[in-house]
Formats: sequence, C-alpha cells, structure tokens
Amino acid sequence: LLSKSLTPASVAAASAAEQNFTIAGLKTTDIVVPLSNNTGNNTALVSARVSAANTLTCKFVNPTAGALTPGAGTYNFLVLRTA
Repeated sequence: LLSKSLTPASVAAASAAEQNFTIAGLKTTDIVVPLSNNTGNNTALVSARVSAANTLTCKFVNPTAGALTPGAGTYNFLVLRTA
C-alpha cells in the first residue's frame, strides 16, 4: 500500500488529464492501482501508472463545464511489484 500526499493541478472542462508526481522507489515494472478518490469535487482519479522510474502518472477526469482542481491530500494506491 502506497499512501502519498498529492497536490494535483487544474483539469480543464470536459476533459481528462495526466499529471506526474515524483515518488521515490517506483519502478517502471510496477503496476499501480488507485484505491481512493480523494478529489473532493466532481473530478475523479481514474487511473495511475509508472511512466518512468520514480514517476507516478495519474489520470484525472473532469466531466463538468468548468475547470476544476482535484483536491490536495492523501491518495492511496496498491503497488504490485514483480520479482
């Protein structure tokens, strides 16, 4: 279980946007599953992946007619590591 404090950036209206966060120790072979959606508004965290060593890429969706910023706070992820 990985719990990290994240501060996402704004997501444009009616769109999905990937945002990168530095997380030491992540490997490109890790599989990451978001366990919590701590956005606090109408945005949603819909996927997560390791895009490069130590880089967590999260996709946030904003289905509304105006730009919204997903809430800052603790997000939980399940990290599966192959041997």
